[in-house]
Amino acid sequence: SLSFSEEDTPAKEVQDMSEVYSPGALHRKLRGELARYDTFSAGLEHVNTLEHTQQFTESQHDTVAMARAMQREKEDHAAEMSELQEKLKKDMLAFQEKLQHVQQQTMLTKAENLAKEAEIKAKSAEAALQ
Repeated sequence: SLSFSEEDTPAKEVQDMSEVYSPGALHRKLRGELARYDTFSAGLEHVNTLEHTQQFTESQHDTVAMARAMQREKEDHAAEMSELQEKLKKDMLAFQEKLQHVQQQTMLTKAENLAKEAEIKAKSAEAALQ
């Protein structure tokens, strides 16, 4: 035949339920749930802080990379400007040399023309005297 042990009696079940739902037990359970919630909330806040820190760090890395790129561009521009200044100096020297050559040629041509003109005047004067 079936027999019930003392643990399986309805009175025992009521006693177990009254212990589970007693104010003290419910209070402990609520405190446990609140502690879990606080832990979860603190963990979530920590994760959010980590994400913010990661975004900030990535932003700093991007800023540093951009600054380096701008520095390289500035250096490239400075080198290009230096090359252009050197080319300009060379071109100016070449122009000055050509200008001096043209001025010398012009003065030589003027001198030759004055000599020819003087010779022509001398021959005209000689011919007029004869």
